[in-house]
Amino acid sequence: SKSAVVPTDRVRYLAEIAETVRNYHAYAEEQAEVAEGIWKLEGALDLVDGEVAREALEERVVALKGKLDKGCEAAISGFDALRARYSADEFVYMVRDKEFRVPLTTRSLSGMRVPKISLPKYSNAGDILRWQLRENVPGSFPFTAGVFPFRRADEVSTRMFAGEGDAARTNARFKLLSKDSPAKRLSTAFDSVTLYGQDPDERLDIYGKVGTSGVSICTLDDMKTLYDGFDLCSPNTSVSMTINGPAPMLLAKFLNTAISQQEAKFESEHGHAPNEEEAARIKAFTLKSVRGTVQADILKEDQAQNTCIFAIDFAMRMMADIQQYFIDHEVKNFYSVSISGYHMAEAG
Repeated sequence: SKSAVVPTDRVRYLAEIAETVRNYHAYAEEQAEVAEGIWKLEGALDLVDGEVAREALEERVVALKGKLDKGCEAAISGFDALRARYSADEFVYMVRDKEFRVPLTTRSLSGMRVPKISLPKYSNAGDILRWQLRENVPGSFPFTAGVFPFRRADEVSTRMFAGEGDAARTNARFKLLSKDSPAKRLSTAFDSVTLYGQDPDERLDIYGKVGTSGVSICTLDDMKTLYDGFDLCSPNTSVSMTINGPAPMLLAKFLNTAISQQEAKFESEHGHAPNEEEAARIKAFTLKSVRGTVQADILKEDQAQNTCIFAIDFAMRMMADIQQYFIDHEVKNFYSVSISGYHMAEAG
C-alpha cells in the first residue's frame, strides 16, 4: 500500500515560528557584533596618531557602517535620549490620541526613590543594540515586556477565575469573587461539553461532563445569565474566555449579550425600546467598548490539547474572518486570539 503523504504546509507552522525566531536572534547578534566593531574602531581612532593608521581605521569603519541597518543605527544613536526620557520625573505617552502621564519612580518604605524602569548603563554600542533588539523597554519592539509603556494604574491585575455547573452558579461565584473590587476582571472556564461544541444531554458520554471543570454554555440565554449584573461595557470590566474550537460561536453569544445589556439600559433610561437607528448606534458603541480576550488558539489545540471540532484550515479561516470583523467594526479593546505558548511548552 502507498504511504500517506502529509502536506508540508500543514505540519510546519510551529517549525516556521521557531525558525523565524532563531533567524531573528542570529540577525540581532550579527548586527550587535557589527555595532561593537564600529564602536571599538572609533575608540581606537581617538587614541591613534599617524595619518596612515587613521586612514586604515576610517576605511574599516566605513565598511562596517555599510553592514549596519539604518534602523539599528538609529536605535544606537537614540539610546541616550531614551535613557534621559526614563530618567525624568514623569513619562508622557499617547494611546489612541489620549495622553497618559505616569510618575517614573515610587518611594519605598525607607523613603528611597525607586525607578519603575531602569535602563542598562551600557557604553558599548554592541551591548546597547543587543539589548534593544532582544529586550528593550515596555511598549517597544520586540515587546518582551508588553505592548504598552505602562499598565493601567486604575486597574488591579487580579483576575476572578470561575466556571462550574450552570451559568447561574458561575455568575454567583463571579459576584462573590469581585464584590470588593472596583475592577471586574472575569476569567471564564468552560466545561468540556462546551469545548467540544456539544449541548448538555443525558447521553452517557456527555451527562457526566456537564458543568465539570467549567461552566456549561450552549445558548444565548445561558451567556446572558453568566454575566448578569456586570456591565460589559464598563472600562473597569474585562472578560477572558478560555474557549478554542467553538470560540467564534461563544464570542458571538458574548457580544450579543453585551449589546442586549446596552439596549436594556437604553430602554430603562428612555422608556422605550431603541428604534433601528438607535440600535445601530448602541451596537457600534458596544463593539468599541467591550474589553477582554477570547483564547481561540486553534493551533494550540491541534498541537497540545486536542479539543478541535473543525478542520484546522477552516478554523484558521474563521479566526481571520473574526479579526477582519473586529477591524471593520473598530473592536479595539477586545483581543480575538490569545496565543497559548504555555500549553504547547507543556506538551513538548
